[in-house]
Amino acid sequence: MRPRRNAAKHCRLIFTGRLALLACLILLLLPIFTRAASAPKPKGVLVLYYGGKDYPANVEFEQSFLAALQSYPAGAVEYYAEYLEPNRFPGEGQTLLMRDYLRRKYADGRIDVVIAETDIALTFLLKYRNDLFPNYPIVFFARKIPELGNQPVGPGLTGIVAANSYRNTINLALSLHPSTEQAFIITGMENRDTTLESIVREELKEFESRLSLNYLTNLPLDELIAKVKSAPERSIILYVRYSYDEPGKSLGPRNALDLIARSANAPIYGIAEGYLGYGVVGGYVFSHRALGAQMADLALRVANGTRPQDIPVEKAVVVPTFDWRQLRHWGISEDRLPSKFVVRFKEPGLWQQYKWLIIGAIAMLSLCVVEAFLIGGLLIQRIRRRRIEDMLSANQERLTLAQEAGQVGTFDWDIQNNVILWSEKMKPLYGLEHNDSDGATENLLERIHPEDYEAAEAAIERAKASGEVDAEWRVIWPDESVHWLHVRGKIISYQDGEPLSMVGVNVDITERKRAEEALQESEEALRESYQRIEYLAGRLIVAQEDERKYIARELHDDLNQQVASIAIGLGKLNRQLTSADKPIRNQITKPEDRIAQLSERVRRMSHELHSSTLEHLGLPEALKLFCSEFSDQEGIAIALDIQGSVRHLPIEVALCLYRVAQESLRNIAKHSGAKSAEVTISCNNAAIELRIADQGIGFDPEQPSSRRGLGLVSLEERVKLLHGSFDLKSQPGVGTELCVRIPLTSE
Repeated sequence: MRPRRNAAKHCRLIFTGRLALLACLILLLLPIFTRAASAPKPKGVLVLYYGGKDYPANVEFEQSFLAALQSYPAGAVEYYAEYLEPNRFPGEGQTLLMRDYLRRKYADGRIDVVIAETDIALTFLLKYRNDLFPNYPIVFFARKIPELGNQPVGPGLTGIVAANSYRNTINLALSLHPSTEQAFIITGMENRDTTLESIVREELKEFESRLSLNYLTNLPLDELIAKVKSAPERSIILYVRYSYDEPGKSLGPRNALDLIARSANAPIYGIAEGYLGYGVVGGYVFSHRALGAQMADLALRVANGTRPQDIPVEKAVVVPTFDWRQLRHWGISEDRLPSKFVVRFKEPGLWQQYKWLIIGAIAMLSLCVVEAFLIGGLLIQRIRRRRIEDMLSANQERLTLAQEAGQVGTFDWDIQNNVILWSEKMKPLYGLEHNDSDGATENLLERIHPEDYEAAEAAIERAKASGEVDAEWRVIWPDESVHWLHVRGKIISYQDGEPLSMVGVNVDITERKRAEEALQESEEALRESYQRIEYLAGRLIVAQEDERKYIARELHDDLNQQVASIAIGLGKLNRQLTSADKPIRNQITKPEDRIAQLSERVRRMSHELHSSTLEHLGLPEALKLFCSEFSDQEGIAIALDIQGSVRHLPIEVALCLYRVAQESLRNIAKHSGAKSAEVTISCNNAAIELRIADQGIGFDPEQPSSRRGLGLVSLEERVKLLHGSFDLKSQPGVGTELCVRIPLTSE
């Protein structure tokens, strides 16, 4: 029984282990499945071409179209291509088979937008749209905007049209051949389709009264060549397209054009870029490459959700383009071509063709001349070399003298072997004797001050990576004296970047460092002196305010009271006199009036020295009272504007602003000649600002005569003590503006 129990236990352990392993695998693969499930569905783009896959126009279009799609992330767009080939598979039955094939292949809804690359492809899509792609938008290229009639529009259409290209090309041909009387229009399709002929006829309808239009449509090639060969003078040919594909025989549009051009008795024009170089003079040409990129942009916009009906139909980019060889053949000057034209296949001139031969011949002649000069030059060079050697010797002596004068030493450190070559002046900079031999970097590092040792080592290591060293460190001479050196060097490396050596200079900057230390000490002393002066200025202003307050109180409480008592006594005496004593009363009245004026003057002086209104009612009321009294005394209108809540200010801030306003308005009365002034106070949580402006005569602050007086200097010091800003602006003939800003919080 025991063996069976052990076997059952063993089986349970195996089952439990496999179950745990399966759970781990599920946990590991779960994020992958989750990401795959949440990945967005790629945008499906189907392009329906006319003709085979190897048709040149289709190849150019597809290359450009795919290049434009590559701007999207990999996997974001899926490209599908199908090809309508009625030339190889003619008949309605083949068309229906193509319809059924497309319906079955794309029935799974993988397509987001369908592209019709030609008018024929567009006609096919619109005809069978309800069967194939009833819910998909269509982006098309056509010669004109399609007329839908009763066909279902579905999600909508947009696209690109090359409208009037044939008409514009005929106009262009007529401007180059103004005596033209006839035009031959060549069209031919493999399945004898006349769609292109209908489009061309509609565009050229306006020329029927000016020209004899001969449509050579779907003619056999021999007959067509005979027609163009016998074309009369004053004729032009418009090549639209000609091709056929029969069992054992096929001819593409370009090859057909080449055969026709060889026999044509009139200049040929066309609108396809691929026709250039096969016999056409030129025309308003559109490029299948540019068209591919343009349609890819429209298709991606539609695939990403933009409604086709919200995208206006665009025009294909056409450029007047010409074949230079055909222009020469038909005697057409480039001066007669329209603006912004392009000329292809321009053959090089004589210089372009034989440039290198001409250059080679000139070079050979030049070599002979140069050889003669070189022989003479070598003789002269020997003389100059001797002179240069003498000059180098002299320059070396001057360099040595300059190094000694500038206390500069040079070094060359062989990094591979860790050996340093020092100049004679380099050794004394490190306290070494002239007879001391050169050595490894350790000999140099031993002299560096212990506090600078790590920084010096780090600078050398950084130089190996960056290629340059620029550092300063101290060295200790044998006599224990400390000297400062400025070290600059550059790394010379192998081609693979491995350091080979470092060359550089050492400069003794001990005197400069001592001067910098002395300057720093001087600046510190100056800073302390300035702080002391600032402290004393603050104390002086406080003492001044205390003295003003004391004098104002004495004037108001003592002198003004005594003057008032005298005035009261004189008034009482005047009332006790009878009318008979009128002369005496008149004499008493005059002193009484003078005493009243004196009392008012003492009161005003007391108020100016110390405003009790400012102390008890705050800055706004004090300024209102002062501005009112100032206007009455000086005849200057004061516009006072108080913005924000400025009542509960610290007393030192309110007093500072009050004194600034007092002094500024007095200066306006003395110097500006203004009839009015503005006083504005604005306050927020951060700061309070006082602005005083007039439109007086102003002054030039840069002139020496306009330097600030003691009053302005005192005001500026008051503001600075409160960490505020003091900005005075003035211009002759414009006026003066003073702006004071004092922070209400710590800035």
